[in-house]
Amino acid sequence: MTLHIMDVGQGSAALLIANNEALVFDVGDDFGDQFNMVDGVLRPFLQQSNITDIRATYISHNDKDHAGGINRLVKAYPLMRVAPHHALISAGYINRYQLPKASIVQRYSDANIEVLNTAQLGQISIQFTDIDTIPYTITTQRGSSYSGIWAYRWYQFQ
Repeated sequence: MTLHIMDVGQGSAALLIANNEALVFDVGDDFGDQFNMVDGVLRPFLQQSNITDIRATYISHNDKDHAGGINRLVKAYPLMRVAPHHALISAGYINRYQLPKASIVQRYSDANIEVLNTAQLGQISIQFTDIDTIPYTITTQRGSSYSGIWAYRWYQFQ
């Protein structure tokens, strides 16, 4: 298994490759028909690596530099699984930006997407499997044996 953090300039795109399959984490920006990160960076790398199947794609958030090329990726890999079951949010407890915004959480809820937020759950871990019926399991760390240490260190209370 190999993790590739792609060079997409300002933005984000990463590929986790194992067993001739890829998991895609963000797809970089799309600057229109002249240049986009999916056609200019991701697809050439996948083709060079003989990857023909994208098992799943995960988009961290809908900013253009993370999700701009998603429509191009879906078009290039139509058999990809892209229907989300979970939205993973990394946010600080009582953060000054009041993230995630209630309207965003509501949008996920309306689409039957479970929201998992580090501010409430602590660390979120995903264990991927090779079983199609259960492709991953999710665990969280709030309430674990070391959560008291982190609560004090981050929030100055127990």
